[in-house]
Amino acid sequence: MPPAMKGKTPKASAGKPATETLRARDLTTGTSYPPGATVAAAGANFSLFSRSATGVELLLFDRVDEFSPRRIIELDPRTQRTYHYWHVFVPGVNAGQF
Repeated sequence: MPPAMKGKTPKASAGKPATETLRARDLTTGTSYPPGATVAAAGANFSLFSRSATGVELLLFDRVDEFSPRRIIELDPRTQRTYHYWHVFVPGVNAGQF
């Protein structure tokens, strides 16, 4: 997210839904393995590696050509980080979502 947008939720435009920001407490922790996105029946697990990140946001888009994300998920370093791996399980995510 651009620094000017940090902490703000973009408004809907031209009939498009507004961006939904979710905090870690709204989601399950997920697992650090395997890295990347892993789709399951109830949603998807996301895991990424970073030695130096102090925070991570996962941005989900409805289409590949969308400018604004549909959902922004802020990961909690206390519960959604294992060593250098950040992870979260997002219910309702399907294969093919961006």
